Amino acid sequence: MVRRTEDRSPVGAAAQPERSWNVRDAKAHLSQVVNGALERPQRIARRDGASVVVLNEEAYRSLLEQAEGQVDMVDYFRAHAIGGELLKVPSRRRPRKPPAVD
Repeated sequence: MVRRTEDRSPVGAAAQPERSWNVRDAKAHLSQVVNGALERPQRIARRDGASVVVLNEEAYRSLLEQAEGQVDMVDYFRAHAIGGELLKVPSRRRPRKPPAVD
């Protein structure tokens, strides 16, 4: 049985996800999630309440254009990365010279 809830909010309906899926059902019905995302965003929620939204590329690009200049994507990904070590940028500080020995 596929468990999903309909989100029919009249305010900002275009931005509201069409459906919410739990992770197990989203895995089992990935093609439906993708097909739905081509039309409207799809929300996938974990049991702990954390969720993600799957949206089509056109909507994603539109969001990037709206946020242009407002969001530093490097900082965003650094803050949201799993194992943030992968996104560490070398320090811009010059290395200190050891003290001169006379």
